Amino acid sequence: MLVAFFATAFGLLDTLAGYLATPLSRRDSRQHRIAGVLLAIGLVLWLVNWLVQRLGGQARTAAE
Repeated sequence: MLVAFFATAFGLLDTLAGYLATPLSRRDSRQHRIAGVLLAIGLVLWLVNWLVQRLGGQARTAAE
C-alpha cells in the first residue's frame, strides 16, 4: 500500500518536472537555452570520463 502511494506520488512529480522542463510552461526561452548548454557540458564531461576509463586511465586492482 505504501509502495503504491510513493509510486503514484513520484509519478506525479515526474509529470510536473517534465512539464516545467518544456516550453509549454511559458518560461523565458533563455532558461531553456541555459539548460541546454548545461546538459551539453554534462554530456561532454561524461564522454571524457568514459574515454579516460575506457583507455585504461584508471588503475585496475588485482581483485578485478
